Amino acid sequence: MEFKEVLEKRYSCRDFSDRAVDIEIIKEIIRETQLSPSAMNMQPWHFIAVHSGEALVKARECFGGLSFNKFVKDAPVLTVIIKEKNLKLKTAELITGREFGEIDVGIAAAVYCMSAADKGLSTCILGAFKANKIKEALNIPKNKDVALIIATGYAAAEGEKRKSGRKEFEKVFSENFFRE
Repeated sequence: MEFKEVLEKRYSCRDFSDRAVDIEIIKEIIRETQLSPSAMNMQPWHFIAVHSGEALVKARECFGGLSFNKFVKDAPVLTVIIKEKNLKLKTAELITGREFGEIDVGIAAAVYCMSAADKGLSTCILGAFKANKIKEALNIPKNKDVALIIATGYAAAEGEKRKSGRKEFEKVFSENFFRE
């Protein structure tokens, strides 16, 4: 698949089929995600692929009460991205005022979603979840930051396209100097 086709195919899926996802495909996606660029090549991430049994049941419960995320109950895989901390990255963040770890995790999440789309899977990046509950459910140490969770699976409707449009190019692009 051409890269532009992958970009056009990827959308935030909120209706997953009950078709299981082979964990080897998820591992391949995460191996590709490891190639994501990061500040100072710090790679400040750790991935947990939650795909079966008690772990999946407990992880799904961490979205309880969030009606806009009710589709999570049908996602066959929840990939949890933990933002790792280290002194070098923290020092760079203090000096520049930029949160490189957050940026790097965002880049990794985008690469994950593109890799999944390339393999025929659908995804939805989730930021609204009960972080303390997910840490407890998956035995994540309290000093770790759960940055994002990506619901992953096969879309219920095969060939479903992006439902929301995109802004006109002229509204998101300027040449040389900013203009609205």
